[in-house]
Amino acid sequence: MLFKAKYFDNFRRGVVSNLDTFSRNSALSVLAIWDCVHSRFYDIDFGGLIESLRKGLPSESSLVAIPFNISDGVLSSLSDKRYRLLSAHFYHYFFVRLPILFQWNRLIHRGRKRHLDRTEMDAVIRSCVASYAETYGDTGVALSPDEFRRFAGLARWYIRRRVQEDQVYSIQWLWDALAVTHPDIMTPSNIGSITNHIVESCFPMFWDTLQERYRDSMVCYANFGWFVGDADIDEIEAALRSSAEKDIRG
Repeated sequence: MLFKAKYFDNFRRGVVSNLDTFSRNSALSVLAIWDCVHSRFYDIDFGGLIESLRKGLPSESSLVAIPFNISDGVLSSLSDKRYRLLSAHFYHYFFVRLPILFQWNRLIHRGRKRHLDRTEMDAVIRSCVASYAETYGDTGVALSPDEFRRFAGLARWYIRRRVQEDQVYSIQWLWDALAVTHPDIMTPSNIGSITNHIVESCFPMFWDTLQERYRDSMVCYANFGWFVGDADIDEIEAALRSSAEKDIRG
């Protein structure tokens, strides 16, 4: 086990929450880019927009991070089925790549490489599946066991990093999803072509930001003493109290 039992649930819930948040905000980011190209192409600093969207990916209030007021049409779409459907596709994208996320982000902590064991990974995966069923179960987008197993195979130590990256950053699934959820974005036109080019150029930020969030969290957990074999604040305080009592008695 990597995590002490009393802290594992916090870690597990954090992974589930991140997948849900990143899925919704990634879908919003695509719609925000399309809205800018469609309605204010000459007024927007797209570099600044992409950076703002990237910073907003982990946020529960990601709309605050967007440096302009997006159109009423996009705002209203956030409550319709198409947005939930696109969010479900992003959830699937992140979920099936969890084995890669876990494999790429093993910590070197106190001179040893630390990683989740099989029991912990299975518990996280089950929680993600349950959360997906509750949130997106009615969308018709199913989490693919075959895709998950494929990425689990790609996560093995002898698979070259370049091969893994080609699959992690593959974007074809997004074009297929948008053709169903937002066909106007995929319509052959200047607006559609520019939108697709911008989305494709910034697409790696979705995975990279999730990975950065996961890695930073793991570093914090290590520093908090959540790993088996490390002392947490309660254990440190208990040891100090015990030492002080011995000094008093001595």
